[in-house]
Amino acid sequence: MKLPLHITADKRENKEFPSATSFIRKSIIILFFLSIILLADYHTIYDIQGQQSSSPYANQVVTTSGVVTGVGISGFFLQEKNSNPAWRGIYVYTQSNPNVSIGDSIVVTDSVKEYFGLTEIKSPQKNYSKISSTTTPEPVILKTDSVSDEKWECVLVKVEDAVCVNPNAGNGEWIVNDGSGDLRIDDLLFSYSPLAGVKYTITGPVYFSTNFKIEPRGVFDIASAPKVYNVLRYPPSPTFLDRPIIKAKIIDDGQIIADSIIYRINSGSYSAKSHDSISSGYYYYNIPKRNKGDTIFYYVKGIDNSLNKDSSMTFSYVVRDTTDTQFRVMTYNILNFPGSTPQRLGYMMKVFRQIVPDILIIQELNSASGADMILDSLNTITGDYARAEFIQDPNDPSSNNMLFYRTSLAYLLSQDTICTSLRNINEYVMEINNNIIRFYSCHLKANDDDASINQRLQEVTKLRNHLSTLPESSEFIIAGDMNFYTSTEPGYQKFIADEENDIGRARDLLGVATNWHDNSSCAIYHTQSTRTGNIGDGGSTGGLDDRFDFIFGNYNINDNRGIEYVLNTYKAYGNDGNHFNQSINYGTNDSVPQEIADALYYGSDHLPVIAEFIALKRTGVEEGKDMYDSLFVEMIPNGLKIKGVKGDRIYIYDIAGRLIDDLLIDKETLFIRMRQGIYFLRSGKFKNIKKVIVF
Repeated sequence: MKLPLHITADKRENKEFPSATSFIRKSIIILFFLSIILLADYHTIYDIQGQQSSSPYANQVVTTSGVVTGVGISGFFLQEKNSNPAWRGIYVYTQSNPNVSIGDSIVVTDSVKEYFGLTEIKSPQKNYSKISSTTTPEPVILKTDSVSDEKWECVLVKVEDAVCVNPNAGNGEWIVNDGSGDLRIDDLLFSYSPLAGVKYTITGPVYFSTNFKIEPRGVFDIASAPKVYNVLRYPPSPTFLDRPIIKAKIIDDGQIIADSIIYRINSGSYSAKSHDSISSGYYYYNIPKRNKGDTIFYYVKGIDNSLNKDSSMTFSYVVRDTTDTQFRVMTYNILNFPGSTPQRLGYMMKVFRQIVPDILIIQELNSASGADMILDSLNTITGDYARAEFIQDPNDPSSNNMLFYRTSLAYLLSQDTICTSLRNINEYVMEINNNIIRFYSCHLKANDDDASINQRLQEVTKLRNHLSTLPESSEFIIAGDMNFYTSTEPGYQKFIADEENDIGRARDLLGVATNWHDNSSCAIYHTQSTRTGNIGDGGSTGGLDDRFDFIFGNYNINDNRGIEYVLNTYKAYGNDGNHFNQSINYGTNDSVPQEIADALYYGSDHLPVIAEFIALKRTGVEEGKDMYDSLFVEMIPNGLKIKGVKGDRIYIYDIAGRLIDDLLIDKETLFIRMRQGIYFLRSGKFKNIKKVIVF
């Protein structure tokens, strides 16, 4: 049959109407491929994929059609438009650069092949042609762990708010995680240099080569959010005379168009102010002077040119007198570190950098070398960290305690061990701002059976018996993995019991006594587990449903002398209360940036617990006069001359923190003969500490 065609020799075309030649050519192409569809072995992409890993049409010649969603140098992605896009994408391998564009509607006829797990149409002879131009299918929005489902192979997908956890995974790939699992991003179609810790929204067809991965097609497929981190305060413990400087690192792939520090005073309304200066990527902010005793809460926020935003965690400090020192205590079960997964230190360090603990108490440390790894890493933050001596537990050699501290704030006087039948409890005697305080690191028996509950009671009883031998004015903090399921447990009750000897009585600084186990109303207090599933490091699973990690303080804390707990600063770090029975990094975490939620997830199966304290200034031997309690100590050869308040008692400790004498001030002046050395004197009435040197 002849087509009624009229072909003219004039090649020019009217700008408003297509020439007969152009019209005829397009008509022939369309009719040709329609005839192929009608006469050839036509199958939809859905048919070719077969809803299985290998195509039922492997090694057969088929004809199919779809819309081009991505183009590379040796092939392109083809997808059918359908309200249910699963199983409707395929890769067309062309060996050389294909002459197609995104949005082309294509018909292709060639062989179906399985190429190392990827179903593709192999068409080196380029047996395909464009029918028309159209819009591409809308991408399917998935979680990062869902992209690896076979049904999304070669389908256009999108993942949102996925943090780059590895910017260089090799072979041009990088890894992101939105809290549900890792996903690789590849450079088959477009090469990109991501920033670690930045949150991305990524679009592209899914490819398979060893792993499933998204193939972004250009910069338009990658949108990033800013990252706010390394928020530091100078000075660390501001006084009413200071205008504190807050500095924060804010980075973005695009441009930061707005930033601010948002702060409030006590229970007032939040105020916001932009940066005062920028230097080397750090944004600097000044907070105005405040009155002594005010509590300042603040966080830093950044917004980029795509209107994506990120905020730091909320920090706080109490405006102190010129003589007080604020310090942060953190307890953390670090899950058999280093064990077989020493790389977890990288995740833990992200947490340490956010918190910057002044006193860091840890459990489940394997070895002295592991302690040194942590110490070296901590010293990349401030450069002033030291650690206690590593004492291996003979009963559980791979599960030990450790204390790290900042030498600019604290001095380790001595350490001791309280032996129990399961694991040792470690004692660390510290001097902070001329106050002596003891820290105890505990890891009590796990499990909820009667034998384990009784074992925990025995361990707590051992500790309390030790505490009962301390001087009456002693101050101490007990921290660690207690494994308590409920406040009615006898071990918990032993800690807080009002007994005849109350020197060792402690109180739960959180102040929430209840049944915490699997209780959704206690979701914000839970510390284990950070994961719902097994990630291969031996950690517990099941999501956040237990409060196992605690900080206790004794009743001499918060008596307006010595060490004071800063109210409402106790928190399970990273727990926003919205992850009951979920992984800490699932979806959005309203307490910490996604990068930190991921670090908590991978770092350990426990969340750290933090609390703020203030060491009230206790004058040492400056001019021999203590202005706080009228205690006068004069150092004389081979002894001390003491004047104080009649009826007061003076407790004398050696450099190891051991009590070596206590004296009643029963006359105007006391003369004491002592050996040469460094000693600490505590006033029983006023609870201050004085360091003296006998020469």
